[in-house]
Amino acid sequence: NKVAFQADNGKYVSADFNEGGRLVANRDRLDAWETFKLIKVGSNKVAFQADNGKYVSADFNEGGRLVANRDRLDAWETFELIER
Repeated sequence: NKVAFQADNGKYVSADFNEGGRLVANRDRLDAWETFKLIKVGSNKVAFQADNGKYVSADFNEGGRLVANRDRLDAWETFELIER
């Protein structure tokens, strides 16, 4: 139940805890810091937990940027999967 994200630039996404948990696509290789635990919350809802145990949210105090800085899982930390 681990997932990773690779950006169009070929770099892997990690939760950079030197940047407050902000998700950035700047890693050349895939390791533990570049993986997220995929948690199914509902039929089409999921959450992501970073390697340090923090949950990812779209933080509106950060302009909607994705950050892994939440201690618990709630509505703000869920995402809808949309198939295209």
